[in-house]
Amino acid sequence: MRITDEIINDRAAVEKSLKAHKEAMKILEEKKQLLDSELIAKMDKEGQDLAGTSIAKCTIVEESYPRLENAEAFFDHVSESRDYSLLYKRVGVKAWREYHVMYGNPPGVEESTVKKIAITLIK
Repeated sequence: MRITDEIINDRAAVEKSLKAHKEAMKILEEKKQLLDSELIAKMDKEGQDLAGTSIAKCTIVEESYPRLENAEAFFDHVSESRDYSLLYKRVGVKAWREYHVMYGNPPGVEESTVKKIAITLIK
């Protein structure tokens, strides 16, 4: 079995690599967003929703997403209609932690614990 110091150092190396990759991904995502905006503007101007080259094809796809403009009206509707399918059926972790500290577990919710490693890079 390996010594603890060796395992911690290996884990720290992975953490350092992940950090570098996350930074690179952030830069690539920003570049992707700029290119997507440029493509949408150009294709809209030309009246196209499909274009391509010998390397890739590009399609403009429109999707609808909800944006909550009036939370009170929305939750009143859900409460009155009992149409809970409109809600994401997952307990909000941050909200649950705050509630749990003040009141304990709400009905129907069970606390579970997961052990994780937290690494702080020194160098």
